[in-house]
Amino acid sequence: ITLDNLVRSSAYFPLVGAILGGILWLFSQFLNYLFGGAALPAAALLLTLWIFFTGALHLDGLADTFDGMAGGTTKEDRLRIMKDSSTGSFGLVAVVLVLLLKFSFLQHLQGERLTAALLYSPLLSRWSMVLLMYFTPYAKKTASLGKPFVEQIGKKQLAMASALTIAAGFLYPMTFFLTLLLPILLLVALFRRFFLQKIDGITGDCLGSTNELLELAVLFLLLLPHSY
Repeated sequence: ITLDNLVRSSAYFPLVGAILGGILWLFSQFLNYLFGGAALPAAALLLTLWIFFTGALHLDGLADTFDGMAGGTTKEDRLRIMKDSSTGSFGLVAVVLVLLLKFSFLQHLQGERLTAALLYSPLLSRWSMVLLMYFTPYAKKTASLGKPFVEQIGKKQLAMASALTIAAGFLYPMTFFLTLLLPILLLVALFRRFFLQKIDGITGDCLGSTNELLELAVLFLLLLPHSY
């Protein structure tokens, strides 16, 4: 895999999210049949599959980001802590809380709202990563997995990712997609501002944490009474 192909792949992040969402939806239908609508075991197994398919990659970024942001007092401190492969207390608590909240939200989402959550949560979170990569500089000078994506992503990748996201948004009742769009864009802008203030840019860990938090945000927004 060449560096150029690696960078080009960012255009298809939302497509990966859409495929993941489709798999999760199919699995949810099977679980609904298996457990007769019992929400507790279905939510637990659904979340387990979700983590399995992503290899907990983004959860690792979430942990590193929270360790760095909460444990460091300067940009250098935060980046140094984020680079450390060990997980601290802040990172551990962040992962546990995010998983607990996802589990709780999945329990209470039903019918069309659950379908929309499973389809749009991985889709919009991965599109958000593309937006963050395009509009935010890379924070570190040293090489890392996320550096080529952030520094070399271009307008073609942004346009393709956005087109795929919008196209996927029309596959299910559009009201859900339109309701989620503005809050997600606002969250991306807030995360961008936060990362710029803390470390003058983003890293791969920041992208992972953004993905996890925006997946959670979609689930939360679809629980609100006015979301449809």
